[in-house]
Amino acid sequence: MSDELDEIQAIFFEECTEGLAAAEQGLSAMQTGDISAETIAGVFRAVHSIKGGAGAFGHADLTAFAHRFENVLDEVRGGKIAPTPGVIKVMLSSFDVLADHVETAKGLAPRPNDAAALAALEKVLADKGVVEDGGAPAAAAPAAAPAPVAAAPAEDDFGFMPVAFSLDDFDAPAGPAASVASWTIRFKPSRAALANASEPMLLIRELETLGATVESVDVSDVPPLRDLDPEDAYFTWLLSMPGDVPRNDIDDCFDFVAPDSLIEITRNEVEAPAPAFEPIPAPSLDLEPPAEDLIPFVPVTASIEDLTAQVQQVVADLAATPMTPTPAPVMPTESAAPKQANEASQTIRVDLSKLDLLLNLVGELVIRNSILADRLSPADRQRVELPELARLTRQIQDNVMSLRAQPIKQAFSRVPRMLRDLSVETGKQIELETVGETTEVDKGVIEKIGDPLTHMIRNAADHGLESTEERIAAGKSPVGTIKLSAEQKGARIFVRVQDNGRGINRERVKAKAIEKGIISADAVLSNEEIDQLICAPGFSTAETISNISGRGVGMDVVRSNVEALGGRVEIHSVPGEGTTFTMILPLTLAILDGMIVRLASQRFVLPLAHVLETVQPEPGQVKRTSPDTEVIDMRGEYVPVKRTTEIFGLNDDRLIEDSLVVIVESEHGKVGLVVDTIDDRREVVIKSLDQNLHPIRGLGGATILGDGSIALILDIEALVASANRYTPKGLAA
Repeated sequence: MSDELDEIQAIFFEECTEGLAAAEQGLSAMQTGDISAETIAGVFRAVHSIKGGAGAFGHADLTAFAHRFENVLDEVRGGKIAPTPGVIKVMLSSFDVLADHVETAKGLAPRPNDAAALAALEKVLADKGVVEDGGAPAAAAPAAAPAPVAAAPAEDDFGFMPVAFSLDDFDAPAGPAASVASWTIRFKPSRAALANASEPMLLIRELETLGATVESVDVSDVPPLRDLDPEDAYFTWLLSMPGDVPRNDIDDCFDFVAPDSLIEITRNEVEAPAPAFEPIPAPSLDLEPPAEDLIPFVPVTASIEDLTAQVQQVVADLAATPMTPTPAPVMPTESAAPKQANEASQTIRVDLSKLDLLLNLVGELVIRNSILADRLSPADRQRVELPELARLTRQIQDNVMSLRAQPIKQAFSRVPRMLRDLSVETGKQIELETVGETTEVDKGVIEKIGDPLTHMIRNAADHGLESTEERIAAGKSPVGTIKLSAEQKGARIFVRVQDNGRGINRERVKAKAIEKGIISADAVLSNEEIDQLICAPGFSTAETISNISGRGVGMDVVRSNVEALGGRVEIHSVPGEGTTFTMILPLTLAILDGMIVRLASQRFVLPLAHVLETVQPEPGQVKRTSPDTEVIDMRGEYVPVKRTTEIFGLNDDRLIEDSLVVIVESEHGKVGLVVDTIDDRREVVIKSLDQNLHPIRGLGGATILGDGSIALILDIEALVASANRYTPKGLAA
């Protein structure tokens, strides 16, 4: 039983993570000026759900703090407290404490000190939200005279809001727009609801936001005053709800209600007025189809050949059968649309280890298919339908990958608030642009790029962007821009952090590197190599150490974490215009179409998505423009040529005329890669090298071929962008 409870509690903590993400997104939106009722209600629902689950599992501290936080959110949602910048700042600070309480409930952190946050929340409630921007309550300013409205009835000590109505309302005729359906909700909370931090009035107000109206409250169960227990619930509410509200939305309001509570939801159908014309009688429907239209039963035989023939005959009969309209079945009184929506939105939580195992099995299936293709003759391949097997395997792999894929927006969501805090700390005006938030990335990658992304954003805000005065003096806009983007190209994910600041001061970087002993004083480095120095361990150009940067561990951590994922970091900077940091990350597992090529008798895989064409060079078609560079004449266009064997340090004495040139294209342009021969085209499974080897620039992974041998997969982006030199660590920058 305890194991089952632990599993349920684990699900609750997963929901807490989702709720905290939703609350942070809503609060960030409120901080930018989005104070719509929908945004505020979203934050309230997230905190309310966390409180309800925490109460069910006995996390008293989390329940108590979430309850206080929820009280403020409820007042803001009800319009009694204005969401001023000061109030929103208090709520953001309270959110941080709430997240700490969740970590404490998980057993991952000590209990946070929430006294200051609780005092700030109580002040907001007491002063009705009159808070300075610094978060401290301020004296209430005289309010402007409001427009005359009907006086609202005051709540009594039990939180019950009396319902005022006129008897004349019952005599008013229904207008032509009156609803023909409605919901009736009867709700009596559990006697121990208040003791478990569940407030019935909050649920009633949640229903009211959906359009519910309290028709009556049954107080017959209230005992005499001497027997009254303030933590018991005695009232029974009767509410009406418009019929166009989906049943699923109503059920969501009762998610964390105790099972011994009374919940009755009834749909009332009202007959529409009789039409003024004579209705056309409906034709009689013969629901029993003629015997000759029925599909004959096909018995399953033991022979697979006979079964196939019979199935094909049935398909042929179906194709030859004329299509006749099928009468629509009589639908039940309640609309089926909400049911269909519920079925479509059903989800199930699956352990990631099970998905990983499924991914590996799909990869093994592709490898076995490759082995079969190598061992069978072309005629045998068609007979056993290997292409069809490969197609089905690819579809399975794509669907399994989609189960792990999530929008990178989850990693980007923390950046807006981080930049606002950095703007305050640095005194700089910073504007954020995001592109490609819907790019889907493997869940494991999203979880691991959080720290590198944080370091790059902080580095861009502190080092990249100039101060307001410097930007104005340089003729720039006083507001600096940081652009965050993501896109997928083939089997790679490109995540960029770009600023329009001062760029990298290469002279200062080189001087610091010499001072710290990272390079020798007589070292001759290219601009790209100097830029890469900022990723060296212990390197920093900051004059002072601050809370933002200066300890020389930021960019080193970025490169280490990205390389641990099997990726790499590229840096491009233009002095006076800005710097772009690019994280190039691999997919955890992918099946790609590859071209099997040979380099010095060794087989490599070249991703087919980058290939434009292949050329057998004619004498004089490849020309040397310098001792280290060559180009090939492609119908009047000169394309750079790189000898792949030289890049990887392989000995090859073949003449260029005896080789093939594969023209490939990437975001850096076109290039011709010289290879010995092309063996085959094959679907291959990408296996990461980072588990057993350090990442090698120019290689995107490895795969297992049909004969059991291993072939390395070429990284076209790195080959095209890099210099034509080989080093023990891979391609030179």
